[in-house]
Amino acid sequence: MANDVENLIRSTVEGVRPLYVAYTHAMWESATTGAAGASKKEQEAQAALMRFWADPERHALAKRLDAAGAARDPIEARQLRLIYLSAAKESARPGRPPSKWAPRWLSKCASWLG
Repeated sequence: MANDVENLIRSTVEGVRPLYVAYTHAMWESATTGAAGASKKEQEAQAALMRFWADPERHALAKRLDAAGAARDPIEARQLRLIYLSAAKESARPGRPPSKWAPRWLSKCASWLG
């Protein structure tokens, strides 16, 4: 089960990192240029990020592993809990923008994974 936790964390970081980078770059471009194309690009990047977090399989797996206490150490437990909470929050937010706190843990997870 510990391998499941590690695989979930790794696949989540690898999946969300490029989406989050694309979203923040598009958001910056939209805010600084105000171009119509930039706004559309931001909306598309935001929608991709929302779809990633709204995956019911990711949510169910994270919920099951978190409830089972499958993490091997406190750091892994925290990463798992944040994945679960991010997925749960976005699953419950259809059509709304992604929360701003969820991506903050990405940099910490990425640094822990090396």
